[in-house]
Amino acid sequence: MGLLDSFEVMPYVTGVPSMSITKDGINFNKTVVEKLDSPAYVQVLVDKTGLKIAVIPCNKDAQDARPFLRDGRSARAGVRWNNTDLKDTLQTLGNWNLEEKGCKVAGRFYPDDHAMIFDLNDWTPIERRSTTAD
Repeated sequence: MGLLDSFEVMPYVTGVPSMSITKDGINFNKTVVEKLDSPAYVQVLVDKTGLKIAVIPCNKDAQDARPFLRDGRSARAGVRWNNTDLKDTLQTLGNWNLEEKGCKVAGRFYPDDHAMIFDLNDWTPIERRSTTAD
């Protein structure tokens, strides 16, 4: 048995996984995409009592599969969804007013379940950038 037989290569992923929800849509940063291994499709699971959502990779034939990273696209820009129903659901669950300000929610990756979970109770506001010069 070799010295390194029990070791495995750790994927090189930098940054904190996060999801941003604004009046214009939902954005998953590059770290979320990379931690989930750049899947083409995902399922979104909702824990309405615990106010959490989970994003898990799946195949395109899975129930309620949503397109995630299109074939040939880089994870560098993350993934953006303009899904009004999901955005409105998150806004209601989080009790947010996305017209006033967006929300950023950190994700936590669970490798054994290959799931990224976002706790909607733990968020930070996204301040609008000023479009006028001071």
